This record gives sequence, structure tokens and C-alpha cells, in this order.
Amino acid sequence: MNELVSIIIPAYNAESYILRSVYSVLHQSYSYIELIVIDDGSSDQTAAICEKLSEKDPRLQVCSVKNGGPARARNIGMRLASGQWIMFLDADDYLESQTIERMLAAALDKQVDFVFCNIRNVDEVHHSDVDFIPFYAKEIVFENNSLHELEYQLVSSVSETGDPLLCLAGPVCKLIQKETVQGILFPEDILLGEDTCFCLMLLKHSKKVLYIADVLYDRIVTPGSLSNARWNYSERIVKYLNWIIEYYQLDKTFDQYIHTLIIRNYVSMMFQYFVRLAQSAADYPKCMEHVMLFEKMLQKDLTIGLLKGVKIKAKTKLMYFLSRLHLFFIIFLLFRCKNSAKASLRDK
Repeated sequence: MNELVSIIIPAYNAESYILRSVYSVLHQSYSYIELIVIDDGSSDQTAAICEKLSEKDPRLQVCSVKNGGPARARNIGMRLASGQWIMFLDADDYLESQTIERMLAAALDKQVDFVFCNIRNVDEVHHSDVDFIPFYAKEIVFENNSLHELEYQLVSSVSETGDPLLCLAGPVCKLIQKETVQGILFPEDILLGEDTCFCLMLLKHSKKVLYIADVLYDRIVTPGSLSNARWNYSERIVKYLNWIIEYYQLDKTFDQYIHTLIIRNYVSMMFQYFVRLAQSAADYPKCMEHVMLFEKMLQKDLTIGLLKGVKIKAKTKLMYFLSRLHLFFIIFLLFRCKNSAKASLRDK
């Protein structure tokens, strides 16, 4: 194999972990690579660390830019990439030693537009793997109808917590032919879900995709993170969902899948806010403000679609209908009871 692979790492204030990420690339068993680190306006030593490494290894290129977010950083990296293949790596994650070699060999053998693998979630605090769910147990080639089905799955299932589509929903753990992403950019005005938007466009531009069951990408997770509970979550997710609706507005075959996505995200948001309410009733006015913002998206046909077969869990349906009927106090009481029960078990 003699095809150049470009690995792009967007980095922002990553001085505490960028070395491990960079070393995992430079020490790959497949050496014909270029590593592009986009320092996204870091205020720490991220750029200095990478520039020092680049003096020892010319395969490493460092580009420092004004802070503009990971979408813009990745777009800059794609413009700089000169390889026939592109791979994305987050600054706090790392690759297995044979990731590129194994993925490139598989991609060339099957002659695909891109190949993706499984992700291992790593809890560094407890030194263990977290909730690993393989996408499939064996290698699969997606093309024609099966490729469309993969796109349907991504549209409707990406919001489920712990969903095995994690390995498909973001740009990482993929080796992509550069010509496949010509004309595709990460949407820079979307601050949540922009990576999934990119993957949906990638699937639309692909004719043949390969999944390999190997676990070749290690993703660092922080147990107990509640990033989705931020107050700006609702505005960000609404913007993301509006992008999805506009992107598929002419393709009615996606209606059911989009309905599923919207309902799951709505219920996910409700869950996050009522977790807060169960801890502090004083947050009720703020929660309702954001719930109403999200409700502006929900149309009557969503409820009809839900009754006609949108595939979601029973508890998700219950949460959805209670909130649509504005029976928030019942949801609030359910969460308070759940928290009290947990507290009682801990006391015992």
C-alpha cells in the first residue's frame, strides 16, 4: 500500500492530552501519513507542544487559527489535506497501533468510499471500558438499498443514549476517500450535531461503504457528564433539527425517521431538564421557557406519526404525551419519586 493518509486533529486547549493523541498517529504501523493539527485559538501550550514535535517528525503539520469551533477547524484541515484518504481524530482520543493499516487494507480490498470501525469508550478515572456496544458482530458492505437503510438508521437513531450508531454518527473512526468529500463541509453555524450533519452528507455522496467489526478507535469519556443539561441545549438542538428537516424536505421517505429523531431529542431534553427540577424546583420557570421554545417545532402530524408506528420505547412515548399535554407536574413528581427511591436505597 502506498496511498497517503491525512489525519486531521482539531485541538483547543488540549495541552494535557494532545501528546497521546499525536503519538498514537505518528507511531502507526502504516507510516505513509501526514498529520494536520489545527490549533483552534488555544490559550495554553497546545500549539507549542505540537510545533516542537513537528521539528522531529516532518509528517506533522501545525496550523494555528483564530478560535472558530471544531467544524471550522475540520474544514480547514480538509482544505490542507493532500492525501488520497482522510481520517479525523479528536484531540483527547487516540488510535490503536494498527488502525490505519487495517482500515486502509480493508477499504482498498473492497473498493469503498469509506470504511468505519467500532469505538471503545474509555473511562480513565476507573481505568475501564464503558458501555461498549458493537454496531454489528461481523464485517458488512453497504450499497444500494442497504446504504439507504443505513442513512435512515442514522437519521432516526442518533439521539438515543448509548446507541451503537455512535461509530457512524460522527466523523471519527472513519477512513474516507478524499474525492468522496469534495464539496462537503461541516456546517459552521451549528454548534451541536454538526458532525452528524457531515456524516449524513457523506452517506448521501457515497456509493459503497464498509463496516469492520474491529475496535480501532479509543474515545475518552467523562463519567457523569451532563453537557446536554446546559441551558443553551434547546436552542442548539432546534437549530440542528431544523437543518435535518431542510436537508430532507424534498425526500418524503425520510418523514418517519425525522419524526423519530425530533421526538427522541424532545424527550431527551425534557429528561435533562426534569432531572434538574427534581434537584431544584426553583429552576421550573427556566425549564418551561426552554420547553416552550422546543415545542414550537412540534406539529400535530408528529403525534399522528407516533401513533402510526414511530419506533420508540414505551417510556419515551409516555414522556412525550405527558409533556405535549403540558402535564409537567406529573413528570416532575415521577422524577422526584425516582430520586427519593434512589436516596433510600443508598441509605440502606
